[in-house]
Amino acid sequence: MTRYDYIIAGGGCAGRSLAVRLLPYLEAKGKKLLIVDREFKHSNDRTWCFWEEKQGLFESIVYKRWSNLKVASADRQLQFSIAPYQYKMIRGIDFYQFTDQLLEHAPQVDFLKAVVAEMGQDKNSAYVIIDGDKYLADYIFNSISPVVKNDPFPFIKMLQHFKGWVIETGEPVFDPGQAVFMDFDAPQTQGTGFYYVLPFTETSALIEYTVFSPAMLEDKEYDTALSGFVRTHLHATAYKILEVEKGSIPMTDYPFNRNNDRIIHTGTAGGQTKASSGYTFNFIQKDCEAILNALIEDVPIGTYRGTPGRFHTYDGILLDVLQNSSSKGKDIFMRLFERNDPRKVLKFLDNETNIWEECSIFLTLQLLDFTRSYIRRSYRIAMAGT
Repeated sequence: MTRYDYIIAGGGCAGRSLAVRLLPYLEAKGKKLLIVDREFKHSNDRTWCFWEEKQGLFESIVYKRWSNLKVASADRQLQFSIAPYQYKMIRGIDFYQFTDQLLEHAPQVDFLKAVVAEMGQDKNSAYVIIDGDKYLADYIFNSISPVVKNDPFPFIKMLQHFKGWVIETGEPVFDPGQAVFMDFDAPQTQGTGFYYVLPFTETSALIEYTVFSPAMLEDKEYDTALSGFVRTHLHATAYKILEVEKGSIPMTDYPFNRNNDRIIHTGTAGGQTKASSGYTFNFIQKDCEAILNALIEDVPIGTYRGTPGRFHTYDGILLDVLQNSSSKGKDIFMRLFERNDPRKVLKFLDNETNIWEECSIFLTLQLLDFTRSYIRRSYRIAMAGT
């Protein structure tokens, strides 16, 4: 048996973010950390975006930032400043290299490339079993996502799935000062669909086609939508695809188990993906900061963690609307930004509004649809005894 003070199971965004935050604490307290994952990524496999007012821990690797956003549909265009917020983008490759540089040179941190076969806890410690060997720790921070069953009744399981191209055009077609947050002038046949554009220069950008629906599309359907966007929205006659990214993010009100006594779930496994929007990065950072504060204060980690339960309810209601009438997604998001201060909307999507701000937002939406969904969702949960 090998003992550490802490084990991080999963070396992705959540695991690395927590490890970097723990470094000064580990050094000051003389504690040891093991990070274990089946694969440690070193490629530009994804992009993380988020908004914040101040400079965060990863400010030095922000690839691009925007103070102006656009939300659009076929017949409406909303363009607005989000100051004092900035919409920020971090490339996967930069995040991995930055965290590798900090962690690999830290004597308090060990890495182990392996599969966690078993995870558990007893009265005195938590443990993982790897290749037949047992590793013990005071706490395990687990970001290995659990499998949500296909029919998680009474909860909803949908996906935010997407494919994106980084393209370079032969002529200037982008406004590098404005990101397109949502453009609903996109195919809506399979669910709520929209284009998302992060321009780097006048001739280069990441463009994505994103859909909210129960299942992913055939690859050619994403490509058809993206090529259609280049042709009809950008009017670009020549372009090169430099990079491709594709993925899916769970959209579910499934109640992920946040923590046991010694096994603390983080990242998506800990419910840090915003169910109604798919945004994860900033929620992970706030959660990691809460974990660190709990360790410093030597109090139960749950004391510092958790989002008010009403936000989980709001997410579940919206998911119910989208599941039962995906065609309404476009109108909901357009009304949200059209009839409210965009900065208040972003604050709401960050789970940071107060009840009065939330009520003022709800009054701008189609209350009948949301009331029906609230009743429907409450009935499902009551019938399931959850």
